[in-house]
Formats: sequence, C-alpha cells, structure tokens
Amino acid sequence: MKFNCDVSEWIEFGKRLAEIEKFDAMCQEAVRQLAKELHTMLVVETPVKTGRLRLGWQNGYNYAYKIKK
Repeated sequence: MKFNCDVSEWIEFGKRLAEIEKFDAMCQEAVRQLAKELHTMLVVETPVKTGRLRLGWQNGYNYAYKIKK
C-alpha cells in the first residue's frame, strides 16, 4: 500500500508561525500551564496510605516546569 501526502503547505504555515514575534513565548507559556495542570493532577491521583508519597512530590527540584525547545 502506498500513501502520498503533500505537506508543503504545512511547512509554509510553520515558517510563517515562526516569524511571529510572540509565538515562541506563547507556546512556552501554554506548555508551562499544561505542565502545572498535569503535575497537580498527578499529585491528586497519587495513592494516599501514609501521605508520604504525596508529600514527596513537593520535595526536591521540580523538572516539570523546565521547557526545552
């Protein structure tokens, strides 16, 4: 089975988005907010028997908020 797909329009769209000055900052902020939301959900969904595991999410360095492009 052969599948052909023309992505040239998507590539052009990506180039135009990259030219927008605030696009990179907007993307970083969106990713940061998503990371915070996911982290909160993870902490809430952590099983609680003694509470120590849930408290462990608050100790140490939090890598969830570092954004790499």
